Amino acid sequence: MQPQSHAASRTWEIVIDGLATQTVVGIYDYERAPQPVVIDAVLRYCHPGQPEDIAECLDYHRYCQVLCAYLESQPGTDLVEQLAINLLQLSFRRFPTLEQVDLTLFKPNAVEVARRVGVKVSWSRQDYQHWHDTRRADQGQPRAVAEQA
Repeated sequence: MQPQSHAASRTWEIVIDGLATQTVVGIYDYERAPQPVVIDAVLRYCHPGQPEDIAECLDYHRYCQVLCAYLESQPGTDLVEQLAINLLQLSFRRFPTLEQVDLTLFKPNAVEVARRVGVKVSWSRQDYQHWHDTRRADQGQPRAVAEQA
């Protein structure tokens, strides 16, 4: 009997630094127009061995396009925290190989005396699945104000 070969799965990290676009986010009247936002992210996915084709990788170019298209077209979100969660939901929905996302979402013009302010949040696929299952169970319940924006 020959020993079974088990390819060890490697965790790969894609680092996105300073993805810049515009979106509507904020609670003040002057924030109801598109304003700059900047995203830093670390995307983790597993692959046995060394990927040799883009089909075996997480396509970071497509990932950036998806996030920018969403941000530029969404009608507006009151809270930067809710917008970050929306981006995580989108990430796990559109990229099934994702295992973990560490996302920082900055509003560079939010506070005049700061270079930029933002929120940082991490979700695993398990966190996303829990959110998804909980949301499905709560269908018909009133949504939070931030989700209605």
